[in-house]
Amino acid sequence: MIIVGIIAGIVSGVVATFITYFITKRRTSIDEVTKRVEKEISDIKVYLDGLPRATTKDFFQKALAAKENYRWDEAIHFFRQGLINASTQEKVPILMQIGNCFYSTGDLDQALGHYQESLILARSIKDKKGEILNLGNIGVIYQTKGDLQKAVEIFNKVLEISKELENKESIANTLGNIGLIYQAQGDLDKALKYHKEALKIGRELGNKKDEVRQLGNISLIYQLRGDLDKAFEYLNNVLTISKEIGWEESVANALGNMGLIYKAKGDLDKSLKFLQDALDIDQKIANKEGVSIQLSNIGTIYQTRGDLDKALRYFEDSLKLDTEMDRKDGIAMNLGHIGVIYKMKGNLNKALEYYEKAIKIDRNIGVKEHEARMLTGFGDIFQSKGDKEKALDYLNQALEIFKQIGAKREIEMVENNIRALKNK
Repeated sequence: MIIVGIIAGIVSGVVATFITYFITKRRTSIDEVTKRVEKEISDIKVYLDGLPRATTKDFFQKALAAKENYRWDEAIHFFRQGLINASTQEKVPILMQIGNCFYSTGDLDQALGHYQESLILARSIKDKKGEILNLGNIGVIYQTKGDLQKAVEIFNKVLEISKELENKESIANTLGNIGLIYQAQGDLDKALKYHKEALKIGRELGNKKDEVRQLGNISLIYQLRGDLDKAFEYLNNVLTISKEIGWEESVANALGNMGLIYKAKGDLDKSLKFLQDALDIDQKIANKEGVSIQLSNIGTIYQTRGDLDKALRYFEDSLKLDTEMDRKDGIAMNLGHIGVIYKMKGNLNKALEYYEKAIKIDRNIGVKEHEARMLTGFGDIFQSKGDKEKALDYLNQALEIFKQIGAKREIEMVENNIRALKNK
């Protein structure tokens, strides 16, 4: 269902400087909005097994039009007006839509509360479809908050019910989300398997949204493996389809990831242009998570250029947004970035302080790739302090994790560092 669709395909784990994948709709003309609202009202008829009351439908149309144009507060207002005279059946999707709006603004606690309220109502009327949609969204919230074990438990429950209902769209979405968890945990082979299964189902259903999500997720895996050309190839497909279907947030994500690939290849000017274009789109559509990610990635460009004060400002701005959203993987990433800045400024103790905060979060939420990067950072600092034994210990710990997740570029980098240190 479009109107009560699960928030699926979100890459909650931000690994190093790689961008997450979450897509939404573009700003459209009034005629296009009207057509989509009519289709969504048609979809809710199927979902609710009956046309909503005229007053409820009127509020719903206004809310959807506001949501289509990213006016989240206005959309929430109209959805809440629609709740006043709504039946229990009607309240299930309306509460989910309110949750979706709060998710888009980065208010995860409000989103979770509305999904849970909707779930209770869905179960009270034995609405299995409403149950799996709400469970899926709740799983995404825990995924975004970094509670990966809780998220995968919920997703497995969604998968079980979806198979009972033979709901292929939900099966594809859930397979994709489970793949994201394995990706965050560093099991890239298993993640790739889940994403390809989800991609196959999405294509069978002709679902362009799911196709874009899984293509983007597969691209991230190739980025992690160091196969940048293959990753770029997938991103080109993502960008093409996203423009065709008008998903601005997906366009921003694709541009941002392309920018990071240009950075990895050493073309900082082109990288900065792509990242800035992505940031402009995310700011326009009020995508708080996307803004945070792009700010952080732009910070890495200025860091590479040696403009440490400017880089620090970008990282701190990103950290502030992630803290507001309680996005733990983003918090850990930015703490690590800030630690690197202090290391480059020569303040090794301050750098260690930030690294310790970051790695504590990484270990709590099970994000192996960033944990390994922080271990590499510890090794670098202790090397600078002249403690060769401690430096080698941390570098070997990092190398072990990079080998586990198959991060080829990072393996080569750490092995070179270990050899150089041993030869000193």
